[in-house]
Amino acid sequence: MNELENRLDMYHAMGLSIIPVGQEGMLSPAIFQRCLKQPAIRPQLHKWFRDYPKAGVAALLGSASGNVIAFEFGPNRVRNFPIKNFSYRKTFATKTYRGALNLFYRVPFACATRQHVFFGMHILGEGWPCILPPTIDSTGYPYRILSDRPISPAPNWLIDLALNSSRNHDKPTGTAS
Repeated sequence: MNELENRLDMYHAMGLSIIPVGQEGMLSPAIFQRCLKQPAIRPQLHKWFRDYPKAGVAALLGSASGNVIAFEFGPNRVRNFPIKNFSYRKTFATKTYRGALNLFYRVPFACATRQHVFFGMHILGEGWPCILPPTIDSTGYPYRILSDRPISPAPNWLIDLALNSSRNHDKPTGTAS
């Protein structure tokens, strides 16, 4: 198996609903809607990425992935983060080509699509596609895994943020972050 196949299997085992994204590999709206309700089965994932070898990889967050959300924040936000003893190494975490971090957590409820929490920090939820490694962006920079730990339950402070920020949210536009 190659790196992509290994990653697809890893994401599938995590319960993430995976889709191909990018100029090559965009799914029809009907298939996208089906993946929002139920993750593609493993053979289908491998077929999509054989058919679209240059496609990027994205997880559809929210109920399709077992109520998984991503806490996203910019590259300079870790130093100024207001939570004591904060560490991205406690759950599955990725780094974007721009240096932003995405920390993945399971929550006990459906979470709004994209919520602005603090300046440069967002909670990505229901139906939001989140780009994953080994995707390489259009300028040649790769997305990376920072922590390959299992997806953890969301800490209480994040659940509180998700509940209190639900009025400040965007709808998915079909573009991934």
